[in-house]
Amino acid sequence: MTTAMTQLMTTCALTVMLIYATSVKAEQELPFTIEPITSFDEPWAMTFLPDGQMLVTEKKGRLW
Repeated sequence: MTTAMTQLMTTCALTVMLIYATSVKAEQELPFTIEPITSFDEPWAMTFLPDGQMLVTEKKGRLW
């Protein structure tokens, strides 16, 4: 995966999290469900598994 694609996916994920954190109304209008499972100090990269699950790493090396 290219650096640009990783940055784009990270930006998209952070945007969705920001919408969730700032507006309950926005959550009601989204075509998907948001379920916070953790918080990140320094999200670094993310990828999706074939079954749809998402892996996120932090700059310090933790994998969520």
